[in-house]
Amino acid sequence: FELSDFLEIMRFEGFLFLLNRANFRSVALQELPKSYKPRMVSLAALLATGVEPRQFRRWGPAGIRAQLIDVKEYKLVQDFCMEGDERSFHILNAVSPAFTCAIPFTEFVLDEVERLVS
Repeated sequence: FELSDFLEIMRFEGFLFLLNRANFRSVALQELPKSYKPRMVSLAALLATGVEPRQFRRWGPAGIRAQLIDVKEYKLVQDFCMEGDERSFHILNAVSPAFTCAIPFTEFVLDEVERLVS
């Protein structure tokens, strides 16, 4: 744990919360109740029949899903980004493992890498 990192994150996210760019405040307020077990189970029950709180005996901590933030515009980036040159290539904001494993996406990425190295 680094206090300086924590303070920087809190400052930046607090700024996003106040500005409410990309609806950040609403998203943050919607996510907070999901750390409460009964709320999360009730949301799961909307997706599948027969889901009840008593079925869940063990409960781990809430997970964190990374989200890319455009620090120049102070907004959440909603799509994936690709950056690279002839030596390296990076896929940023790829939030879904299934998406990044999809064959059409892989073909697209390979075309981009080929364009950069040729």
